[in-house]
Amino acid sequence: VVALSVAIVGRSLLAFGRNTTTLFFALFFFSPCGDALLGVGLYRVALKKLTTPLTRPLAFAVSYAAGNLAGALADVVIDKMRNGLTDLHIDESYGWLGGVYTPIRQFIASNSILFDFISSARRTRALLV
Repeated sequence: VVALSVAIVGRSLLAFGRNTTTLFFALFFFSPCGDALLGVGLYRVALKKLTTPLTRPLAFAVSYAAGNLAGALADVVIDKMRNGLTDLHIDESYGWLGGVYTPIRQFIASNSILFDFISSARRTRALLV
């Protein structure tokens, strides 16, 4: 729960931050800490507990390949969004949500919401098993 909370704070600050100090804390403190706590320990323990000794190497290989594929696809999606989308202007009357969202910032905001949803679903499923 702590790791997910730290990751949510980091990605939210990165998506909605308006000054350099906020972005600095998001990039160099909250996001790395939250991602490290979520990514490294949780998935390895889950893979070890949910696989047999015979299927464990394949499970780790598939997990590693999925991470590499996600990294490769993120580059393509960012380039498509950068070329295909325009800046999104949200009125300042919406408070901290108001401002200009470049295509890259739109990508970060959409991925943070998706990442947090998937992480919470996986965590819930792991607790049920």
